[in-house]
Amino acid sequence: MEVYAECFINNEEIETHKGRISAAKLVRKFCIAIWLLLFIAMWVLPVFNPETMGFLSILFNFLLYLGIALPFVGIFIVLGKYMARKTTEYDYNLNGSSLLITKVIGRKKRKKMFEANFSNIANMGRMSSDNYDRYAQNKEIKKVAAVCQYEDDDEIFYIYIIDSLGHVLLHIRPDEHFRTALKRAAPRMSVIDKSFFDQVKEKE
Repeated sequence: MEVYAECFINNEEIETHKGRISAAKLVRKFCIAIWLLLFIAMWVLPVFNPETMGFLSILFNFLLYLGIALPFVGIFIVLGKYMARKTTEYDYNLNGSSLLITKVIGRKKRKKMFEANFSNIANMGRMSSDNYDRYAQNKEIKKVAAVCQYEDDDEIFYIYIIDSLGHVLLHIRPDEHFRTALKRAAPRMSVIDKSFFDQVKEKE
């Protein structure tokens, strides 16, 4: 019997840092306004005339524009990454033999983050287990985090996946319903970390 389950991981920092996120949005809009003003002032107004300006004058104008604009570009990019980190949430979906992770940014933009066939899952367990440490120390294994907070290792699970693209160590923080669904699908696997089952039993 195929197993189906879904779990949405809320990011508590969206509400906790609501004021900071709003301020970051405002500053980014200010940066865009500065870019436009600089562009108009240095490249659109009649002051800039390629026919009368020499190559060195145009080059100087361009370098001056970059020198003034780059700090605002840097602020725009840094704040964008900050906002993405603080507003990112995750949607886990177990659909038969497929595990799909979708990234949700700002509770609006959805982007497919990771997908794996259950037949390629080699192991699952808690992040606090010894097996996780063995996988984590292997530099050839790529780590993919689909977790908002890392406060409690016992609540975070790893899924070790081996497919044609390489080895991946996925971090998830599923609720009880989704863990139970993974447990039901687990018998298809030949090897599984005992800590995974122990965690589910403690919650049931």
